[in-house]
Amino acid sequence: MHRSTTGRILLVLVLTAVPGWLLGGDREANPIQKITVQEAAEETVIRVSGRETPTFTVFKLDDPVRLFVDVSLGDTSAVADPIVVDNGVVEQIGTLQFKTGGVPVGRIIIGLREETPYDVRAEGNDIVIRVDGRGRRATPGQASALAGEVETVRQQLDRERGLLAQIQEMRAREQALREREEESRREAERLRAEAQALKEQSAAEAEEARKAAQAEQERLQGLRASAEEAERQRKALEEARAREAERLALLQREKEIAAREREALAAAAAAEREKARAMTVAAEKALERRRAEEEAARKAEANRKAAEAAL
Repeated sequence: MHRSTTGRILLVLVLTAVPGWLLGGDREANPIQKITVQEAAEETVIRVSGRETPTFTVFKLDDPVRLFVDVSLGDTSAVADPIVVDNGVVEQIGTLQFKTGGVPVGRIIIGLREETPYDVRAEGNDIVIRVDGRGRRATPGQASALAGEVETVRQQLDRERGLLAQIQEMRAREQALREREEESRREAERLRAEAQALKEQSAAEAEEARKAAQAEQERLQGLRASAEEAERQRKALEEARAREAERLALLQREKEIAAREREALAAAAAAEREKARAMTVAAEKALERRRAEEEAARKAEANRKAAEAAL
């Protein structure tokens, strides 16, 4: 890559040595058919395509910085419209048609934003100008594509945040269900313990009542002849009936406790089923959103590649 200096006129390059008398009317004009600009990795490549092998000179002027390529016998009528590049290094490309010594000259004028290395050489019928691209900025099309990609990524992040919030909400609901389940389990255990204690107490009292009744019967048998013993036996029997009634009441309470325990277990089972249903619905929704996001990501990638291909 040729590096420019600060002189007023930097370089005059004649790529094809031709006697001056051959530059007259005996030669046909070399029409400039097109001028293309391509952004390579490290340089901007300007290609001037002619119909014939070009004979040209190159020089540069400063203030403003301009690079001139004069094509002998060149005809710029087909590329008269200026080309706006504006990439931070090359500003625009224009053409000028004039004659010198009666010979037509097609001038290519490349406006540069500042001093920058460049290289000019012929390739077949083309003149290729390579301008160092280290000072380039993104073109409007590239900036628009980049903005589109940024917006796509922002939307994906928003969807990810929404999904994360839903997952956090689902986890909170699961935690609440687990806490209710644990509370129901503790209540069921408490009721079972209470029922067991009542059951043991009832059994002990029943055994005690049985032993008391047996003792009373033995006592009444020994004192059967005595009216006083009969009265005591009657009273003992009444006491036994009272204890039996109390035992029956305890058994009825035990049944009620067992019924409450069954209700608590049923409520715990219903809570577990509701938890499983909520987890299934949340998982299905998360899967649907993930699929939608993957589809959006694929579309974004396709758009990005299409934008890059368009460049």
